[in-house]
Amino acid sequence: MNKKETAQMLAIIGTTFPQVMSGGATTVNVWTAILGDLPSEAVTTATLKLLATNKYEPKPAEIREATLSLIHEQQKPTDNVPTVDEAWEEVMKNLNQYEDHSWSHPLIKKAVKIIGYMNIVASENMGVERGHFFKVYESLRKRELDHINNIQALQMTKRLQGIVNLALENKSLKIKGGKKVNRIVLMGRLVKDPEVRVTPSEKAVCTFTLAVDRPFKGKDGQKEADFINIVVWGKAAELCGNSLSKGHRLLLEGRLQIRTYVAKDGNKRWVTEVIADRVEFIEKREGYSAPTSVPVGTNNNDNSDGGWEDWE
Repeated sequence: MNKKETAQMLAIIGTTFPQVMSGGATTVNVWTAILGDLPSEAVTTATLKLLATNKYEPKPAEIREATLSLIHEQQKPTDNVPTVDEAWEEVMKNLNQYEDHSWSHPLIKKAVKIIGYMNIVASENMGVERGHFFKVYESLRKRELDHINNIQALQMTKRLQGIVNLALENKSLKIKGGKKVNRIVLMGRLVKDPEVRVTPSEKAVCTFTLAVDRPFKGKDGQKEADFINIVVWGKAAELCGNSLSKGHRLLLEGRLQIRTYVAKDGNKRWVTEVIADRVEFIEKREGYSAPTSVPVGTNNNDNSDGGWEDWE
């Protein structure tokens, strides 16, 4: 992991804990010295997992430990692929019924086919055949495990890449020519189940409240949080309503909106909310195969129909 990759990772952490970047180049050098010998993808994945579960700023030593644990976990063999001893034991039990036997794993049948079933049955030295089988099967098993691990790593990379891009894109926003920028990135949990309604102009709108932890504790030593109203429009509103529930952790990007309306009692009310442009499902709801990233088209953010008063 080089200094550039370390700086990008610190930018991701900085979206939640801005104080982490206070040391500038010195911070980058220190973190690179601690994490420099580890692969950047593994470090980024471990960091994002910590950000999704921790309520405090992750330290470099903690990230290093989490990265090593992740690497070790990825190197553990997959349970559903039999070990070489288990495979050989199955071969010995079924020497006389090869044609009729349904092997517990296709790798066992493939190894037997490579060696030759009759060569095993007719062998006068089963120890030699055992060694031959071990060599062939272990080679097949290693390739199978590598394939499985590669698929899992690819799925995790795709799953987290959206979060990485979301944080980096927000961090790299620049103001040019006096242009005003209104962008917000939030990570938190739903306070209650989202509500989906349809406006008089037949536009779907999903509203929910996101609890976002503050990066410090209150006077009583307890963690404090801000409760922020979120609005999602269009098809994404329906998807969020069907996919999310109380306690679900989200990472989202959007713009701040402050609006007013006249309540039924005749008084003027002010509302502050975030109109979501993109929502990332950090935790997937059981039994629901919704996509982990919900892009929201700009045309879905049109709430100018004046129908909000009916929902206040």
